[in-house]
Amino acid sequence: EYELGVRLVGSEMCIRDRAEPPLGHIPIQMIDALPERFAAVYRHPEKIFCSPDDIPSEFTRLNRSFNTFKGPQAEWRRYLARPEIRPLWHLALEVDAVACLSVASVMKKDGLFQRKILQCMALNCILLTIEAIFGEEGDYGLLGIASLSQIEADATGLDVLAADVGNAFTYIEVPSYLWPLLVGPRIRVRDLPQDWVDPSWRPNQYVRPQYKRLPMGNTHAAYILLIILRNIVRRSLEEAKTCSRIFDLNSREGRRTRRTLASGHIAFYIHIDDIAFLARRG
Repeated sequence: EYELGVRLVGSEMCIRDRAEPPLGHIPIQMIDALPERFAAVYRHPEKIFCSPDDIPSEFTRLNRSFNTFKGPQAEWRRYLARPEIRPLWHLALEVDAVACLSVASVMKKDGLFQRKILQCMALNCILLTIEAIFGEEGDYGLLGIASLSQIEADATGLDVLAADVGNAFTYIEVPSYLWPLLVGPRIRVRDLPQDWVDPSWRPNQYVRPQYKRLPMGNTHAAYILLIILRNIVRRSLEEAKTCSRIFDLNSREGRRTRRTLASGHIAFYIHIDDIAFLARRG
């Protein structure tokens, strides 16, 4: 077992062959997938980070502490040797690193594969909160019972469809300005596949892979994923033109307004990467 943080223990030794990335996929660009109100903020780093004068004193300590691979170094080398993980990482020299992260893993419920846990504590330390950025409390999709209780059904009852978006965070590629703030443990050029490294780098130089996707350990990740999924679901339902009215139960109005679903109406609720669709039966 490895310590994930203060009083939190429970990760496993990372094993290269069990770390399962999404294979054969095309990533979603975070800025393009966000509604314009949110995209306009995340396009500009100065809008989401604290000012240089306000960087907390623990940033240096966190950057030093969360800077490891939770397992044998040989497994880190073997993991980075997998061709299919290259779209997830950008190789850069160690001098380009700004904020580091630790790489840990936990076993998935199938008991076969591991889920990456990227502990980006240093990045989290310098990010403004969702409330500070948008001036309102963030909706993280944690009000499921309260939202679903607003739906009334008549005698015909309700049909419910549940969907789970696999590897949802890994499918989202973050803006390139975030990559140097999501820097994995260092590794020598000679220990990487030579067709991946810059030919101008020397074999003994250290590089640090920069993570390009949305890490689940980031304090904005659940909020960003929820906004993106809400946008995609609503747009898809509108384009399908199969329902006369759509109720977003994650919205402020959806959480506070009681609804009776009539024929042709669809309501949806999103919790992290799980989606529930509700419609009048028949």
